[in-house]
Amino acid sequence: MSKRDLYEVLGVDRNADDDTIKKAFRKLALQHHPDRNPGDKQAEVRFREVSEAYRQAVLAHPPYQEWLAAAKKEPWIIPKYEL
Repeated sequence: MSKRDLYEVLGVDRNADDDTIKKAFRKLALQHHPDRNPGDKQAEVRFREVSEAYRQAVLAHPPYQEWLAAAKKEPWIIPKYEL
């Protein structure tokens, strides 16, 4: 996977909100999914790239960071997290 900017990979602006990022990911994931493109190695590589970019966007998401900190502080009480 190339080390491009995750927002560039997803085709969204750096100031994009969560819904925009999620919609862009879903659109690209469906477009490049290996099941929809059997035998196409480029589509498979692009699918992995898009998936990794989305994963990084979620991990960098401030509410997720707060949820993660709360879960580490009190692991027996894991709060529900929704993106």
